Amino acid sequence: MIRDDGLEREFQELIVKEGQKAGGFTLNFKANKVRSMKKHVGKGLWMTYVQRSFLTRVELYIYLGPDNYDSTFKLFEKFYEHKSKVNAAFGRKLNWDAEPGKNACRIEVTYNEFNLHDQSCWDDFAKRMVSDMNKLNYALEPHYSLSDEVVIS
Repeated sequence: MIRDDGLEREFQELIVKEGQKAGGFTLNFKANKVRSMKKHVGKGLWMTYVQRSFLTRVELYIYLGPDNYDSTFKLFEKFYEHKSKVNAAFGRKLNWDAEPGKNACRIEVTYNEFNLHDQSCWDDFAKRMVSDMNKLNYALEPHYSLSDEVVIS
């Protein structure tokens, strides 16, 4: 797979600019050299923008370390108990991803129509992602303290 580090960085910078315009939770993200931008929001919790060549997403990334999938899944389940409230606060159905065998779980919105090589679509995706990141944080923030209840085994 060919990496497009230059394009990925440009797209991140666009998201950062849109986040600065929009304010709220998205105000302080920073572009970087990896394919995602994260903000730590609790033990094992990161709000994340992810971009790849043909998809992008906003998510709550839940990860309590290597070989700790059971604890990670327990934390995901704590959020899942509030799924209907979170979806309602977000304004539409989210993807709740807790696939066994992976080290992490996610609560996400994925944009499969994205194309990193079609810069004419970037503005629309950046605006949607920033808006959805603020909505996702709003929907999940009341539940971040749940990470304090999960003990890593």
